[in-house]
Amino acid sequence: QAPIKINSGVKVTGGNDEKDVKIRGIEEALSTRAFGIAPETDYGKSHVHDTLIDHARAFLTMSGEASVMSMGRDELIKRAMGSTDFPIALANVLNKTLKSRFTAAEPVWRKFATKVSANDFKAIASVRVDGSFVPEELTEGGEYKEKVFKETGDSFGLKTFGEKISLTRKMMINDDLSAFTNSAPLFANGFMRLQAGIVYGLLTMNSGLGRQLADGVKLFNAATHKNYVSSGTVMSLTAFNLAKVAMRRQLGLDGQPIQITPMYLLVPPELETLATQLINSTITPNETNQANPFKGAFQILVDPYLTSATNWYIIANPAEIDIIKYATLNGQEGIFTEQRYNFDNDNLEIKVRNDFNATIEEFRGIYKNVGA
Repeated sequence: QAPIKINSGVKVTGGNDEKDVKIRGIEEALSTRAFGIAPETDYGKSHVHDTLIDHARAFLTMSGEASVMSMGRDELIKRAMGSTDFPIALANVLNKTLKSRFTAAEPVWRKFATKVSANDFKAIASVRVDGSFVPEELTEGGEYKEKVFKETGDSFGLKTFGEKISLTRKMMINDDLSAFTNSAPLFANGFMRLQAGIVYGLLTMNSGLGRQLADGVKLFNAATHKNYVSSGTVMSLTAFNLAKVAMRRQLGLDGQPIQITPMYLLVPPELETLATQLINSTITPNETNQANPFKGAFQILVDPYLTSATNWYIIANPAEIDIIKYATLNGQEGIFTEQRYNFDNDNLEIKVRNDFNATIEEFRGIYKNVGA
């Protein structure tokens, strides 16, 4: 099977050009062996069969080590790990692969969530306009009335999540890259699962009623938030109509109507077929002579990270109203890696982390039916 070619994202600029090209080539060669990523440089192509010992020797040579050829495998690894950029190159290989896998993934929840960037780990407060935002007529000589922004009391801050792996001395001497090969997809999938769990946890905590908001009420509440059907009904055109009307009848902070367009139907895999039948059918199910009024009414989103097999949700257009907000740390939006050589056990330790969190911004943009 031919190697998969992706953009490595490496740019060689300035400094010792020959050394930079060799380091890039070594990283490409390692990526080819570990992940099947085709090398782009001539150096990478000509060294795809090199072992970890060969690469360690190359780094020592680039650093000016004179007695490289007389060193045994053990000494080569120890010297290269402790006094050259070899550990950085190994970590870069894992880092680039993790980032490409993580970035390429498109979690379902991002379609209806709004991203915000955080400069630090301080609490991020939600700010809204106090009162109506309907412009008032200006009389001659009249002044513009200023709208006051206030914090709603809902706030959240970044949290750090991470783990580490070790490339042991024995693995390097044995030319064993399984730590990279096995860990990259596991890390990428693990962080995607983590983020989905945080986002959907906002909807399912408190016995399925969702996070408690600043008004002291759980996210889903039939009486106060008017976005919940506790009795539960199977998806149907009648149930869709009730959900759609409930969302369009939501009122703003000033008690006046607001523009909200129901856009998504979010379901677990168990309800995908029924959702497709109801939304994509030209005629009303079981009514062969009647057009389906809900044909194309919603975009169907199916997510295996939804734990309930019966709950279904209607979600508004996120361009009209913020429903869920999620935050990442500026400059480190994806997975971030760092490495160090542990002198005590001769292991290369690589830690992988992600700074992330999410919150509910508005109850008006989401509706839940527990199903049946």
